[in-house]
Amino acid sequence: MNPPLPTALIDRSQNSSLSTLETSPRTYLDNRVIKPQRDRKAKRTRSESARVRSETKKHLAVLAVGIGAVELADRLKRCHSQMSVLTCGKHIAGIIPNFTCEFRLCPDCARRRSRRLINKHLPTMQAFALHNHVTPVHLVLTQTHRRETRSESVKRLKAAFIRLQRRDFWKQHFKGGVWSVEVTKGKDGFHHTHLHVIGFRSKFFDVNLLRGEWLTATGDSHILRLDRITDLSSGLLEVVKYISKPLDIGRFGKEDLTDFLKLKNMRLFGTIGDYRKFSRDFTPSDNDAVPGEPDFSHLSEGCACPHCDEPLFDLRMSAGELVGFYERIEATPGLSPPKTKPNKTAYSNGIETGKK
Repeated sequence: MNPPLPTALIDRSQNSSLSTLETSPRTYLDNRVIKPQRDRKAKRTRSESARVRSETKKHLAVLAVGIGAVELADRLKRCHSQMSVLTCGKHIAGIIPNFTCEFRLCPDCARRRSRRLINKHLPTMQAFALHNHVTPVHLVLTQTHRRETRSESVKRLKAAFIRLQRRDFWKQHFKGGVWSVEVTKGKDGFHHTHLHVIGFRSKFFDVNLLRGEWLTATGDSHILRLDRITDLSSGLLEVVKYISKPLDIGRFGKEDLTDFLKLKNMRLFGTIGDYRKFSRDFTPSDNDAVPGEPDFSHLSEGCACPHCDEPLFDLRMSAGELVGFYERIEATPGLSPPKTKPNKTAYSNGIETGKK
């Protein structure tokens, strides 16, 4: 195996780009990953979120018809079109849809998929970090932009990540983790593909050395970001959300959807290293609860509403009627319980950025 690239050699090969990182904080990666965490827009209400999800699916269905994917369009139209809502008339304790399309770009199915991943991996990751005395970190790896298809861009990034994992430096300092792929598209027409990793760091290291390893793995990119995760729950949520949002679907055209469909059999989320085996064998106990919004899946018709103790009943409604129902709840002061807020200290300050 090739030895890690010395820091001095990295500085010479990149001229002065690495030595001026601290004075050049604004990069594409900086804006995508750092800025949104510091200057978030006001969070949508439940009715606004439901309306956006419905409009997004309608947009995707129109595009699917345009490229001849009639079956996909039909599945999108039927997905969450009718649902059984467990409610007391003032609060909603559960929603069971009539049909789920399981399409990766469907926002309703993406929320369900993300919830399953959280429930499956969060207790396991907490136990792994505790038993192995490792520090979870959020690592963002990116690559140079090329004129290529979305699938080609993802394959290139994943291949570089595999090469990184095979290097001695990675094996000595990381004990596995989970990863997900984020793909966005810039105004220049290039795909901006990032790999988000929750890695379990076993040893501290100079981040410049990791940058050198990534440069060796990619051949042309040293850009990365590394954050220490102080709250594993919020950290996992941050990574998993990128599966729900591969790129700005509102800007999708027919070509984008055609290109995205080529990712059908490509994995965009996975486990690596020692954590992979641990996650297969680990069985969470009752004490391994997943923090976040309360779980009301055990409730049924006739049970007491967890918010007001009124009896619950099933109410059939369409997606449009659900939006109106949310609006009536939100318009009545004191009825809608506040959402659980994420821990604002989930991340320490970013310690690594780069300039392209």
